[in-house]
Amino acid sequence: MSIASHRIDKSSPIPIYFQIAEAIRWQISTGHIKPGDPLAPTREAAKTWQVNRHTIRRAYQELVEMQLVKAQGTSRMIVAPSLSIQTEQRGLNSFADRVCRQARDKFDLSPIDLARLLFRRSQSERQTATMVECNHYQCFDLKRQLEQRFDISVTEHLLDREGEPPPGPIIGTVFHFNEICARWPERRDDMSFGGLYVNATLAERIIRCYQETKRRRNIVVYSRRHETDAFNLAADLEIALGNEDANILPFSKDQTAAALLKQGNIIAVAPWNWDELDEAVRSHPRCFLLQYCFDPIDIESIGESFGWFERVHKSTKIS
Repeated sequence: MSIASHRIDKSSPIPIYFQIAEAIRWQISTGHIKPGDPLAPTREAAKTWQVNRHTIRRAYQELVEMQLVKAQGTSRMIVAPSLSIQTEQRGLNSFADRVCRQARDKFDLSPIDLARLLFRRSQSERQTATMVECNHYQCFDLKRQLEQRFDISVTEHLLDREGEPPPGPIIGTVFHFNEICARWPERRDDMSFGGLYVNATLAERIIRCYQETKRRRNIVVYSRRHETDAFNLAADLEIALGNEDANILPFSKDQTAAALLKQGNIIAVAPWNWDELDEAVRSHPRCFLLQYCFDPIDIESIGESFGWFERVHKSTKIS
C-alpha cells in the first residue's frame, strides 16, 4: 500500500522523518491505513515524499518504537494488527458522554460551557519553561521546537543578559552545560540539557546547492567567535551532509562572508554571526543559516523529566 499524499514543512525545525512518522500515525489512527496493511517500500515512499530512503527508514523506525508498526521479514513493514483504534475511540466517546452527563446533572453545564471551562483551566495551569542560549536565532528555534512538541509556554533568555531566568525549568544545550550550571548553581535541579544536530532539511538544501553546479565549490563554515567552534560546526555539518565528495572547510578570519561568496563558495553561517551580515549576503542563494535541532531522544527525555504533555499523543487521536 502506498503512502497517501501529505504535506511536510521542509522549513520547520522538526526533523522531516518525524513529520512523516506523525503523518502516517494520523493515517493509522483515522483508519486510512488499517491494521495488517503494509507500508510502502522505502524506495517508493522516498519518491512519494521526495526525500531520501534513509529519512523514510528513520520515520518507519519511529513508528516501530511507537508500536504502531512492526517489521515482517527483512524489509517489509506492516501496521500492528493488535491496536484496536476503534475500540479505543469508543472508550473515549463513552468517557466524554459520562463527563458531559455529570456536568449537566450536577452543574447545569452544556457541553460547550464545559469545553470553555476546561480550556480556561488548561490555560491557567499551562506549564512554563525558559530556553537559555547564546544567540537569538538558535534560542528562538529551540524554543519553538519545545513548544511544538509539548503543551508548554517557553520564554527566551540569552546568556549575555543580566539576571537569571524566571522560576521554573531551565532548558539548555549540552554545549553550554558548564556555563549555565556555573551561573545559577542553586538552580541545578531545575535544569535539563539536550544535544543538538544539524537540521536535516538544511543539510538537504546545502547538498542540492552543491550538486546544482558542475563547478566544484567549497562549503565554508563561517564562525567568527572561536577557531574551535568553526572546526566543531564543520564536523557537525560533515556528518549531516553525509556526502564524501563535499569539501567542508572551517572559516578563515581574514576573509569576509561577501568575499567567500564572491569566490564561489557555499557558506554555512553560525547563528551567533548571522546578525552581523548584510541583507544582500543573508539573502544570497549560497548563504545558509546553520540551524540545529534537539536530538529526538534528548527532547523526549527533557519532557519526561518535567512531566510535560505532548501536543500530539503517539497512540490516540481524538476525532
